[in-house]
Amino acid sequence: MTRLYFAALFSLLMACQDPPKQKAEPPQRPQFTAAELEKGQALYKKYGCAVCHGRNGRGNGQIARTLNPRPRDFHDPTVYKYGRSVAAVSRTILKGALNERGMGMPGYPQIPEGERKAIAAFIVSLQGKN
Repeated sequence: MTRLYFAALFSLLMACQDPPKQKAEPPQRPQFTAAELEKGQALYKKYGCAVCHGRNGRGNGQIARTLNPRPRDFHDPTVYKYGRSVAAVSRTILKGALNERGMGMPGYPQIPEGERKAIAAFIVSLQGKN
């Protein structure tokens, strides 16, 4: 009788468990049209992002060596402080990325939202590229 009780209890507990989770697929990179990327790249240059982050987003702009902290290399997906999606990068452009000492990239609220998103799309497109 005790065995039957434990077998029933074990079956009940097993039935209450979550189903086995499937292996998560790596997140897919967003796809952008050539026109979106051209617009984002043009705005990236227009607003002076390249002065710090470099023409190709490598963090090696003209004044990068003089900055502390150094500008991010957008090709490295591990360096994004506030997230690496278009929305997160756009928000970082808006608010800035200052460290605890108040140093780093200031915010650029004067850049219109649509243009911030276009710049962010260009930046996101660089992630993982050699």
